[in-house]
Amino acid sequence: MLIKHFEYMAKNTWETLRDATDFHISQGEETITDNLLLHLLRQQDPNIRVIKTPKHLESQSGTDWEWWIGNINMGYVRYAVQAKKLDEKTHRYSKLNHLTGQIPNQMFQHDVLRNYALKNNAIPLYAFYNHINLSSFNQYWNCPLPLEIEQLGITVTPLKNVKKAIQTWGQRTFECLHQNSDTIPLRCLVKCPHTKNGKGLNGEFDVQKFESPIGIYQADEISFLRNQDSSVMESFPAKFYDSEFGIYPKKILVVTRES
Repeated sequence: MLIKHFEYMAKNTWETLRDATDFHISQGEETITDNLLLHLLRQQDPNIRVIKTPKHLESQSGTDWEWWIGNINMGYVRYAVQAKKLDEKTHRYSKLNHLTGQIPNQMFQHDVLRNYALKNNAIPLYAFYNHINLSSFNQYWNCPLPLEIEQLGITVTPLKNVKKAIQTWGQRTFECLHQNSDTIPLRCLVKCPHTKNGKGLNGEFDVQKFESPIGIYQADEISFLRNQDSSVMESFPAKFYDSEFGIYPKKILVVTRES
């Protein structure tokens, strides 16, 4: 059942952006994210927790999402996630080089994501919200399962691919970014064996699809998230969120998949 939630979100995003174009209705990244949040909350699935940033810290939010995905036996991987919507007319992600913050302390959003991930032992990802008309999608489907076009409604890619796209003329497109083998459908994070944890060198864990060694969090370590009753966290534990660094996720998603 868990995987069905993620398949639904991707399919619904694909169809919503298609219809938004047809009916000339604006759908921004925040609107899409809020709709995904609402869907997850409606499920009342004990294996899914959605937690929002405390009100008094909203102005210090630096990333759109923080995802904790894993299971009781193997532990959890932490992802820092920035969402971007595709411009269907140009096939481009036009805001990849977006500045955030107040002058004179502005930073590029991708640098904030990188710093947050480094500081908090997380894998930095971009989540793409997509709909696009193409004659063929085969070369952009980086999944061993049969092609399902609607599952391209939400895809994820590691920060390194976005940095390369920003630095290379004409590379900020759906086609270029989805030619990378590690740009994958959202559901892969909870289903695909190539994104499950494998023991790597020096006791670290390797999230195979992203080639990113990362520390693993044991289930009891993050019990404050897994057992969170309220949808709004009152405060961020200092062990996991450095108050001096002062950057927090807008929303937290905790997913406990089958062992």
